[in-house]
Amino acid sequence: MKSLLTFLFLAMASTMTFAQADQATASDVEGTWSYTVETPDGTYEGKLIFTKEGDSYSGKMVTQSGETVMKNL
Repeated sequence: MKSLLTFLFLAMASTMTFAQADQATASDVEGTWSYTVETPDGTYEGKLIFTKEGDSYSGKMVTQSGETVMKNL
């Protein structure tokens, strides 16, 4: 399961496009981002939720299979 989540995260990170990405800054990351990943095994959808805590970010990845906490981003 962790390998699937890792694969999905890496695939999503390498193919995700953001609206107005040319104007994005670190402060624009906070919030909820939806993504879709097309794989040979099907289409996967989910959300990345980023929150700022002091000088660092944390969040979670919500997928069809559950949630994964992300720290020290």
